[in-house]
Amino acid sequence: MTVETLIEQVAGLGQDVLTPVIRGVLGDDSASPALGWSVNPIGKSFGAGTLGIFHVSGDATSADGSKSWSVVAKVMDLDPNDSSNLNSAYNGPDAEIRAYESGLLSTIGSQISSDQTFRAARHFGTSSVDGLGTILWIEDLSAAPSPPWDDKTCAEVGRHMGHFNAYWELNKPEPQSWFMSDGFGSRTGVSLNRWSSLGDYTSDPLVKRGSPPDVLRDLSNLHGQILPVIEAINAGPRPLNHVDAQPRNLFPMPLDNGGFETVAIDWASLGYAPLGTDPAQIVGSSLTWCEVEPEHGVLLHEKVLDGFVTGLSDMGWSGNIELVRLSYMTQAMIRSANMLFHAVRWIDNPEHKPLLSRAMGRPVEAIVDQQRDTFRAVYPSFQKTLTASGM
Repeated sequence: MTVETLIEQVAGLGQDVLTPVIRGVLGDDSASPALGWSVNPIGKSFGAGTLGIFHVSGDATSADGSKSWSVVAKVMDLDPNDSSNLNSAYNGPDAEIRAYESGLLSTIGSQISSDQTFRAARHFGTSSVDGLGTILWIEDLSAAPSPPWDDKTCAEVGRHMGHFNAYWELNKPEPQSWFMSDGFGSRTGVSLNRWSSLGDYTSDPLVKRGSPPDVLRDLSNLHGQILPVIEAINAGPRPLNHVDAQPRNLFPMPLDNGGFETVAIDWASLGYAPLGTDPAQIVGSSLTWCEVEPEHGVLLHEKVLDGFVTGLSDMGWSGNIELVRLSYMTQAMIRSANMLFHAVRWIDNPEHKPLLSRAMGRPVEAIVDQQRDTFRAVYPSFQKTLTASGM
């Protein structure tokens, strides 16, 4: 289904579908949407089962007069015959719907702290529409600044993430079938296979460019170190994590007091992971998308990690901080190594090369250089953290 077709179908939804949504958005049970709402696509990259995400806005009439409204419609295909959607399992569109409908996400902000530093985007219902799919209606977060953020914002988001993770470590929820049980472990196994095979492609010019001798040496060393580190991390705290806490899924929403709260979307991967998993994605994703320079990225890692540790302390968590730091840097290191592999392996594929170049807004050679330099920058920080942990 094309974007144009999806826009046409969302614009043509009946008032019976939109009325309960708009009443939830406005907090007004007398509101009714006026005909002629606008629909605009949001984003470029979607997970399995997501057909498109749209900003929908318009006017409404109510007992209090005319009001403007806006909401986000996430259109998903939950076809039970399509196994790629991972329906009724973790990391699929059905998992995100279950997360919202369970009521678990609505408790996050109010129970974490009085100022609600971290919460899920508000949910205004789910609609099943024949010929279109399932629509998840969530809060419009367009008032938040887009990434990349400044250093202060990154550090504060890290602190808010500490509040979120510490809350679920101290207040463990009942396990659910749609929780991701071991996202960190399964992804790490894939990573180890990638690293061990990288040397098989060194005859390729782009692989040579991205993996000079010093990088191959350090990657080989990392491969030999990582398994006992992963075992130690997995033996530590494993609270409920968002698991995909990249900046594109986090929104620093301004508050009246001049600060902001961090609001998260895309809860399809919600599940258990080592403490430190979520904040490591904040800077790791920015480095992946070449949004920050490698050396600056290392400094941002330190600021986000310090903010995260402060957030844990804010909530009264007093566990092994060195293990948390090791968990964070291990996952930052794994992400850097993975992107190096993708850059030097996939980039030479005629199908992927122009797609990746357009997505990142730079020539493929520049992407390879960036990922190589990111690995070089993060590797010493990981080794320093590993030494400090006593391993």
